[in-house]
Amino acid sequence: SVTYSIPGDAGLAYAAPFALGQFDEPIGGGGFFVPVTLQDPLVQACLVPGVPGIFNTLGQLDSQAQATTGIFVPPEPWLHGLPFWTCIVTVDPALPIPFKTVSAAFPFTIP
Repeated sequence: SVTYSIPGDAGLAYAAPFALGQFDEPIGGGGFFVPVTLQDPLVQACLVPGVPGIFNTLGQLDSQAQATTGIFVPPEPWLHGLPFWTCIVTVDPALPIPFKTVSAAFPFTIP
């Protein structure tokens, strides 16, 4: 699991997908880039509510401006060493371009 804390973004909607690769893809204009590609099949699965094994990748930051997301990785030996990434994007509809925070990509390696 990953816990994000974004001071100043309490109560805002977020998307925090996991990805199989790291890229810089422009989103929404205004110079914003998300550090994962939206064509990544894992990113696409994370942006659909209720996919088994993927938890809280869409939601609303709590009153402490935090969110915890997760993904189930089965204990398969062939997955050992597989890298993947995650990031978080918050949305504020009151802004002219609604993306308030776009994090860097955070890498993980399956032990």
